[in-house]
Formats: sequence, C-alpha cells, structure tokens
Amino acid sequence: IHPAKLINSGCTDISNLYTGEVTDICGVITNVRKITTRKGHKMAFLELDDSTAIADITVFPRTWQSCLQDEIDIGKLIKMNVKVEEEEPRFKLIANKIDIYKE
Repeated sequence: IHPAKLINSGCTDISNLYTGEVTDICGVITNVRKITTRKGHKMAFLELDDSTAIADITVFPRTWQSCLQDEIDIGKLIKMNVKVEEEEPRFKLIANKIDIYKE
C-alpha cells in the first residue's frame, strides 16, 4: 500500500487534478531542490508522488518560511494545499500550505 493512502482523508488524487483547482493532496516527497532567490529569499521545488501520478510543486518564499523546512526531505509523507497551474505534460502545482505527516 502506498504511504499516501495512510492520510488520504480529504486528499484529491493528483491524477484527478484540473487546472485552476485549489485542493489538498497527500504524497511522498521524491525530490527536493532548495534555492535562494536573487532577493535572498529561500524557496523550494518539490516532486510529490501519491501513487496515481507525480507532480512538480513550487514552494514560494512566503509558504516556505511558514513550514518546517528542515523536515521537508525525500521520503517524507506530507499533506499540502495546492493550486493547480498545469496538467500537461506533467502536473505543476503551487503550494499554499504544507503539513508534515506525523504518525
């Protein structure tokens, strides 16, 4: 069973997302790239897998500041509120809020 199914309550499958939608998704982080913007703000790009699809997620500085950045790592199970920017060729999402799953 995919770990995302453990916290699937209220989460939309990534494969069912549509452009413009704002919703909650759950999944496992499969890639993290942290950067510093030209203005010196920290942000990140995540790849999230929920067993139905893989999404590329942009975490802008304001959202990145408000989450536990040290705990966001490959293999972590998270729930996040996102806005869907694109569906094709890959899902591109913007993170609004990130919660780390605690057992």
